[in-house]
Amino acid sequence: MSDNNWRDLYNWTVEGERKAMIEAAMPEWAKPSLEAWCNDLSTYLYGNEDLVAAVMDYQLRASYFMAVVNLAKTGLPVGGKFAHLEVRNAKRDGKYVPGGIAHSITYHGMIELAYRSGNITAMMSDCAYDADTFRVISGTSQRIIHEQKGGQRNLQTFVAAYAIATLKNGSHVQRVCWPDEISAAKEASRGSDKAYSPWNKHPDAMARKTAVRRLYDYLPRSAEMEAAITHQPMPEMEHVDDVTTDAAPSGPEAGAIDYSQDK
Repeated sequence: MSDNNWRDLYNWTVEGERKAMIEAAMPEWAKPSLEAWCNDLSTYLYGNEDLVAAVMDYQLRASYFMAVVNLAKTGLPVGGKFAHLEVRNAKRDGKYVPGGIAHSITYHGMIELAYRSGNITAMMSDCAYDADTFRVISGTSQRIIHEQKGGQRNLQTFVAAYAIATLKNGSHVQRVCWPDEISAAKEASRGSDKAYSPWNKHPDAMARKTAVRRLYDYLPRSAEMEAAITHQPMPEMEHVDDVTTDAAPSGPEAGAIDYSQDK
């Protein structure tokens, strides 16, 4: 691949009407940061050779640009801890080859958007393990009691993932995902059996993300939150099989939220 391929793709992305489309897709609070957002995209493309090669070699510009626009709708920067672009495989002539591009929002990104909606004043997620004290109280006085006590923290000792949000009226919403639900979410994720899958590289983070995603169903959602969980169809893509890149973070991490509460 030419060293200039990433630059050619970036220049094409922000050329003329396409840059205007990106800006039009962005929420109002993000529009003043358009140039910074585009700079993050440039840095991301520079650091993700496989993504650029897939777009250029397999003529995936249409689905790539749709993924960029879908990401712009969230206002989140690409790269770092909030969002990524992923290459997905399609079956063609009996082989799996890059068939489309999609945006992917991390659980940090989902929490960021919940805060930015103005409807959420606090939100956190965590995982409980065998050695921990963990109780779930349902009903009108619902709450979660979780006291970490060390010990082994891995898939073999995993008990549950959960997410809690405090709404601006002071009420609390919680969602607990038990092992069977986390396993089902993993199995439903194409490519989760591959070594490069985030489900195998970062199982704790993926369990947290699943809990946050399930909690989204019970929250008042902004347009940006909807964009984070909605994937538009990718023009070139058919018979999607799996995610072929784990879209390693690149470029500066950005964000105004202190995430110490959900570590």
